[in-house]
Amino acid sequence: MCGGGGAPKPDPMIGYAAVMNAQTAQQQLQLSREQFAWTREEAGRQLEFARERFQSEKVLAEKQFDLSDRALASATRFAEGQLDLGRDALAQSKSYADAQIQLGKDYLGFMQSQAEITNQWAQEDRDRRKMFEAREDEFMAEADAYDSPERRAMEADQAAADVRQQFDLGRDQNERQLTAMGVNPNSGRYQSSSNRLQATENLGVVGARNAARRQTADTARQMKVAAINMGQGLSVNPATSMGLSNQAGSAGFSGAGSLLSSGVNTGMAGYNTAGNLMSSAASTSSAGFGTSGTLLNSGVATSVGANQGYANSMVNAADLVGSGYNAVNSGYDAVRDSYSDMATILNDQYRSRLSAWEAQQSANANLASGLGTAAGYLAFGSSKNIKENKSKPMSVLNAVRDMPVEEWEYKEGHGDGQRHIGPYAEDFQKATGLGDGKKISVIDALGVTMGAVQELADKVDKVSAGAKPKRKQMA
Repeated sequence: MCGGGGAPKPDPMIGYAAVMNAQTAQQQLQLSREQFAWTREEAGRQLEFARERFQSEKVLAEKQFDLSDRALASATRFAEGQLDLGRDALAQSKSYADAQIQLGKDYLGFMQSQAEITNQWAQEDRDRRKMFEAREDEFMAEADAYDSPERRAMEADQAAADVRQQFDLGRDQNERQLTAMGVNPNSGRYQSSSNRLQATENLGVVGARNAARRQTADTARQMKVAAINMGQGLSVNPATSMGLSNQAGSAGFSGAGSLLSSGVNTGMAGYNTAGNLMSSAASTSSAGFGTSGTLLNSGVATSVGANQGYANSMVNAADLVGSGYNAVNSGYDAVRDSYSDMATILNDQYRSRLSAWEAQQSANANLASGLGTAAGYLAFGSSKNIKENKSKPMSVLNAVRDMPVEEWEYKEGHGDGQRHIGPYAEDFQKATGLGDGKKISVIDALGVTMGAVQELADKVDKVSAGAKPKRKQMA
């Protein structure tokens, strides 16, 4: 890094690197000359190989001509056999298609008769449903009216009367027993037994009334459920019968349509098969002629290719020679470019170092400015003449004593990356009421510390004054 001295000077090692770059370019030039000599020898070898290949491909072309004639005759015989096979397949598929069509018609008639039966069932179920609708409405109305306040009161009164009747019988029996035992009706024992019986009777009456009301509500709910279930059961049969009818009809039409379509498809498949076989026969025959023509053309092309190969070899030889010359020229260009690059490298390196030096000078200036600002701020905050609303602070010694002080480091991306000792902003705000819980003011931190030191000094003085030893009295 650059310090505060003058601007940097160019590094002399950069010139050495440029010289080495030029020497490399000269070595490349020597290599290109060697490549040029090799390309001339290679062009001669390729030319001789092209002449030998021409003779070999000429013999191969003559064999291909003879093979194409035999392939044409074989393809013609195979095409005639495929044509006969197509005629036989057409006749068989036609008879099978006629049988499938007749089967589809019979199946359609059977499913139509089944649909008529299920339609009749659906109509009968619908007529029966209408007959029961009035009864269902009456039963539902009776269920709705059953759980009325009057009926609940009537049932409760009836239950209470039944309970009182039973207790009256029990009371008479109890009186007879007590009388038989010689118990006076005016005695406390007699009255106690009578009171217990009366209390039991009252509880029985209340329980009977509540049970009667609940029984009335339960009976009404059961009647409603029965009415709903009856309506649901009756509504299923017509829909089921109509669904069976529709399914039967749909199945009949679908089955007949499928069989009819299958018959037509089978017939068409027969025709298509015959057509495909006939087309295949024609294609095979044409392929025979095409193969023959292709082989013939291949033989001619091979001969022409041999001649073209000979000419191409000559061109390749010339290209190789030209490539050798181009390599030599590229070598010279590389030498020239290396010297040009040397100047560019020196200039770029010097500019880079100069920019780094200028950036360091700017950073030093900014740092000095920041330190001056901070110092001015602390100095500004220390004058008594610019402060107001002064008051004695609270006891800061207890705040400092209870405030956690730990050793810590800032997380990645925060602070200066060093280890410190001090309190946390949250604890400082909670203990002193100063700050925002995120930062601690330097002025507040110094003030709290100084105040705590003063309070501690006062305590030490008091302890020292109280601990002075008393003078011993003379005996």
